[in-house]
Amino acid sequence: MTVYKFDEFVLTKDNILMKNCTTINLSPKESGVLRLLLENAGHIVSKEKICQDVWHGGIVSDESLTRCLYILRKRLGENSEIKYIDTIYGKGYRFMVSVQTLCEKEQESTQKAEMTAQRVALLPFMMSDYYQTLRLHEKLFEYSGTSAWHNISFMPALMYAPDEFQQSLQSLLRSRDYQYILFGREVMADEKRVLRLELIKSADHAILGLRTLELSDCINRNGEILRHSIEMLVRRLSARVETSLPHQSSGSLIVNFQKVRASNHYLSSLQTPAFN
Repeated sequence: MTVYKFDEFVLTKDNILMKNCTTINLSPKESGVLRLLLENAGHIVSKEKICQDVWHGGIVSDESLTRCLYILRKRLGENSEIKYIDTIYGKGYRFMVSVQTLCEKEQESTQKAEMTAQRVALLPFMMSDYYQTLRLHEKLFEYSGTSAWHNISFMPALMYAPDEFQQSLQSLLRSRDYQYILFGREVMADEKRVLRLELIKSADHAILGLRTLELSDCINRNGEILRHSIEMLVRRLSARVETSLPHQSSGSLIVNFQKVRASNHYLSSLQTPAFN
């Protein structure tokens, strides 16, 4: 499939939308509509054409199509000054911005940038109960097929068992196979059990993101708070956010994106909790 570029966006041949090497989360239908509009940039694409090509001729309500276009415009950052998709009432939709198709060399460069954005290793979390470690890892793995998690690689739980965790972490940091490492650890804070998430840059061991959640919130609500927290950390990689966000009521105790350095002494001092 053709790779398209417009403004700071690139739609890859795998229908992944990127902006400055940062992945923009789109559903398959949203990316399909965007590709169709890009293929016909400057021309009106009828609702019937969209339904035929994206929904494969299935029955699509006006509300569903309108919602799809609304989310797509939002993901592209449309506002009163920036507009990408024009609605031609009674006829269809038109992509208004100049679109480029990338040559083979440029496609390779885009693929390398995409691979760079994907190099995030998710380690099994260090919980006080090893069964809980396995259960959380299995639960998170259910999200691995979604577009928001396509840049996260799951490390096998058995390779990061309690007795091997410290050695495996040090080996992963040295290998540089992944630019970033995300792991969590159960600790006590103010007489509460919490899960501390850390996003680390493997090259210099810098901590790029911290997030601390009450353990009960990680287990309850089908893990949605934990899932959202991980997605928040990973989405902020390219932006290199160096600010502290306010306290959030949805189970989040601390959110701190100040970039600080984690020394080798810190990493070597990590103690695996006593597992039952």
